[in-house]
Amino acid sequence: MSVGSLSKCYWGGLRVGWLRASPHVVAELAELRATVDVSGSVLDQLLAVSLLDRADGWLADRVDQVRRGRQALVTAMERHLPHWSWRLPPGGLSLWVDLRRPVASALAERALAHGLRIGGGARFGAEPGLYENRLRIPYTLPPSVLEEAVCRLGAISASGPPLGSGTAGSRNEWVA
Repeated sequence: MSVGSLSKCYWGGLRVGWLRASPHVVAELAELRATVDVSGSVLDQLLAVSLLDRADGWLADRVDQVRRGRQALVTAMERHLPHWSWRLPPGGLSLWVDLRRPVASALAERALAHGLRIGGGARFGAEPGLYENRLRIPYTLPPSVLEEAVCRLGAISASGPPLGSGTAGSRNEWVA
């Protein structure tokens, strides 16, 4: 079975996707879906058809745009936060940074106070604290914005009390 969507190719708010599987599996999933809802947004589906009809020109430009953003983010990270570690992803829209300590929520909260909204990895895990040592940084914004964001992250992580030292709002002690 494989699953895909238009959200990365076009934009995140377009929640239209597809499923490839054997006819038997597709029939079972369609029956299950009917018990949950009738269908997705018709307007979104019509928009998806229109975009897919023009995918030849649009998709190559989008891939180039995302790759430029990824490179801009990596370059900024190497310049401002060389002690953080990450792996260059082969796809997707975000760079996952390993902070080596469970401080992602505290760092995200501190960043918000400085006008920078970033998602600490714990927000993306099923269990509290699961990815508390990771920061998810999207590279979908223009390179100049990414450079400024990483510059601010560097200043934020170096200022104030040490992260993870019981600062107000730290969520790394939450237990479910």
